[in-house]
Amino acid sequence: MAAPAARAAAGDGVPPPRRDFARAGPGAGGRLSERPVVWCDERPYGRPEVSPPERPYERADVRRATGGAIRPGGLTLTERALDMLPFAAGSVLLDCGCGAGASLARFDEAGFCAVGIDFSATLLAEAAGRVPGRALRADAGRLPLGAASCDGVFCECVLSALPQPEAALAEIARVLVPGGFLIVSDLYLQAGAPGAGGCGSGCAAGAVPRDVAEARLLRQGITPIIFEDHTKLLIDLSCRLVLELGSAREVMVVLTGREPSCDATGAKPRLGYGLWISRKEVSA
Repeated sequence: MAAPAARAAAGDGVPPPRRDFARAGPGAGGRLSERPVVWCDERPYGRPEVSPPERPYERADVRRATGGAIRPGGLTLTERALDMLPFAAGSVLLDCGCGAGASLARFDEAGFCAVGIDFSATLLAEAAGRVPGRALRADAGRLPLGAASCDGVFCECVLSALPQPEAALAEIARVLVPGGFLIVSDLYLQAGAPGAGGCGSGCAAGAVPRDVAEARLLRQGITPIIFEDHTKLLIDLSCRLVLELGSAREVMVVLTGREPSCDATGAKPRLGYGLWISRKEVSA
C-alpha cells in the first residue's frame, strides 16, 4: 500500500502525515520567520466523494492550446509577480488551484517552500509527477493548512471558475500571514459587458467586473495594491483555441461553460484578463 503522502500526491484526497514543509520565509513586514508550516490534518479539507464530470480545462484539445499552465500567458504573469514581490528563498507559497503543477514546479525550482491544492484528480496526477508530495486534492473553500502559515498565495485563473469564490478568499485570508501577499490572475468582465451566465462550469462562468472582484478582496481584509490589464494574453490564447477547437462559438462555450443563448439573450460577455497583487492587512 502506498504511503499517505504518495496517495495524497496522486490526488485521492488523503492528507499526508503532519510534517514541517517550511524553511525560513518573510513574515509580516518582510522579516524572516521560523514558524513551521504543515498540512493541517485536524481540519475538514473537503474530500470529494464523487469525481465531477470533465471540466473544460481538463479536455485534451483545450490543453493542447493552453499548454502546461492551462491559462492565458502560461507562466508570464507568475514570473511578473515573482519579479515584483520580495519573497526570500524558503518563503512558503501556496498554489491554490495548482492544476498540473506548472507554477508549483517553478516555485520549487526557485527555492521556495511550495505547496499546492486542486480539486481535479486528473490534473493533480500531473502535478504529482512534477513536484512529488507537494500537492493535495482539496477544496479551495477548506484549505488543509493552518492559520497564518503562508507568506504568499497564488490563485491563477481559479476564482472565476469556482462556485463559491468568497469562501475560497476567506480561507486564503486565514492562511496568509499578516502582510502576506495574494497574487490573482483571472478573467473579469469589462465595463458594460453582459454577464457570463450561471448555467455552466466554464473558466469564466463566475467572471465579475473588476470593482466587484476588488470588493470581495477588501471584505476579507486583503487590500489590492497593484492591478494590471493583460487582456492581450487572453486574446492570444483565444486565437489558439479557435484554431484547435474549430470555431469561436466553441471557444465561448469552453470559456463560459454555456451556449451563447443560455441566458435567453444570446449576449456574449466581453472578457478581460488581469493581474492583481494584494496584501493582507496587518493588525495594529
